[in-house]
Amino acid sequence: LDDLKAIGERLLLFNKFDSAAVVFNKINEIARKNGSDADLIYSLNRLSETYASVYEPDRAETLAKEAIKLSDEKFGIQSIEHLVALNNLGNAHYLKGKHTEALAEFNKVMKQYNDLPEEKRIVLASPLNLGIGNVYYSKYQYREALNYFNHALQINIKSHGPTHPNVAYVYMSLGNLYRNMGSFSNAWEHYDKASKLLLSYFGEMHPAVATSYIGLADLYASGRQFDLAIQYYLRAQSIYEQFFKPQDPRFGDVYLGFGDVYKGEAEYEKAIENYQKALDIYMNSVGK
Repeated sequence: LDDLKAIGERLLLFNKFDSAAVVFNKINEIARKNGSDADLIYSLNRLSETYASVYEPDRAETLAKEAIKLSDEKFGIQSIEHLVALNNLGNAHYLKGKHTEALAEFNKVMKQYNDLPEEKRIVLASPLNLGIGNVYYSKYQYREALNYFNHALQINIKSHGPTHPNVAYVYMSLGNLYRNMGSFSNAWEHYDKASKLLLSYFGEMHPAVATSYIGLADLYASGRQFDLAIQYYLRAQSIYEQFFKPQDPRFGDVYLGFGDVYKGEAEYEKAIENYQKALDIYMNSVGK
């Protein structure tokens, strides 16, 4: 199964989520036939992470709960398998807007984290800090979020080196945070770092590159550089169309950006039209 796992991990890294799900489901099938509990839990956890990545938190939650139940039975609540599953459950609850539940689950993981061996801590270190940071970010507790994002950044640089995509993903989180704090120069610095790293690693046709373009476009719109903002929103939209269904919330971010540009240009009917498109997508994908 090691070869299948390597393929699945690479597909996940390159945001080929449908293909990754096929591979992880195959691992799940083989593990059930072979009676391999560790591989079965691995597949459940990876499937949970895959569905969370495409904003299907109900499926992510169900898979995480199955992994938690099985890991408790086979390895105990202090095992890495259990803690990864609990972290995934926290992420699913975060995506569903259940921030209190998510933070409680992340904190349970954090309590057990320091007792893990070093080689197992590294598996959880960055996702756990990002998860907690995301919850605080969504609760507008930006100083707390900043601490966790910075910790995740240092962990990823130490673990993967300064040019790895996981480093770029944290830069994007920091860019979002600084933008919402009104620190646009810091936001620009982090979006720019993320964009350059992702372009170097993946080339332009990758969803994470598109997401970095959204961040840059937001800053151009805030600075009333509307022509540049539209260019970057359109580039992001074009990339997303190669990977995601029309109701994916990432398209909501594009239409929201279009709405902000048209509002800034006093084209209010176009602004309302795009805001409504964004709202419809968000309502159908992430709910109220």
